[in-house]
Amino acid sequence: MAAIAPFLSEAMVLQDINVPSDAVVNTDDDLEDLSILGDINGVAKLISVLQRSQANEVESSMRDSKHGVDLVVRTGDKVEVTAHHVVLAARCTPLCDALGGNETARDESFKYSVTFVPSTIERFGVSIARFSAPLSLLILLHYVYTDDVLAVWDHRVESFFEAHFSSLGISTTQVKADLTILARLLHLPHLTSALQSVGKRDVKLSAGSDFRWLFDQAQLSGSLRRNVGQDPIAPDVALHLADKTVYTHSTVLRARSAFFSAFFSIRTGPLNGGTT
Repeated sequence: MAAIAPFLSEAMVLQDINVPSDAVVNTDDDLEDLSILGDINGVAKLISVLQRSQANEVESSMRDSKHGVDLVVRTGDKVEVTAHHVVLAARCTPLCDALGGNETARDESFKYSVTFVPSTIERFGVSIARFSAPLSLLILLHYVYTDDVLAVWDHRVESFFEAHFSSLGISTTQVKADLTILARLLHLPHLTSALQSVGKRDVKLSAGSDFRWLFDQAQLSGSLRRNVGQDPIAPDVALHLADKTVYTHSTVLRARSAFFSAFFSIRTGPLNGGTT
């Protein structure tokens, strides 16, 4: 799903952060080297998003995304990031409930909450209250889309971006604290496990099973059929084959197929209120 994540789009990344292929990573484990270099490249993209946000350049570029974004995630400090409602709903039960307008997820101890809010620009809106660091939101969404955790608190990553973090007022300790609370609030146990390490830890992959569940839900029929206008995980595409009809989601097809990505890009805006 990383291919359609609007905040990872190459068109949004500024070219002012040089990440050399031999970035200073001191470890004897080649696989760990690659993992940390991957984090450095990922964090560089997210920092570019934050820099553009400070320059008020992010909003229009995100909403002009060719990948059919239909959701705005807002935080308490007015940070906004666009995404795809079906990705968040499939990966996280509390977000699915919030998108359905059914309930608000809360952590009373730390005053965090996740709530559905009407959006005048996109089809869906989610408000996540009491975020201390905008980078926390981006890392959370990065995990949801990619099944990978960018460990900014790992000393090898933190030292590489020390100057950037300082200029943006980013505390990696606060980012990790934000993510720990949100992982618990949003029922993301594999993220919780990864956050328990002082450095980079591989996370157990779960996106495959989550999207298998989403596909199975799309095949429900009769009285169990989900209404695309009311349910955040309802299918919006019907593929009519010779012997059966398969229901699925345009967002997933965009991510997995260049043909469908081009096909849906011809349309204007997200598929609201009906099945193609």
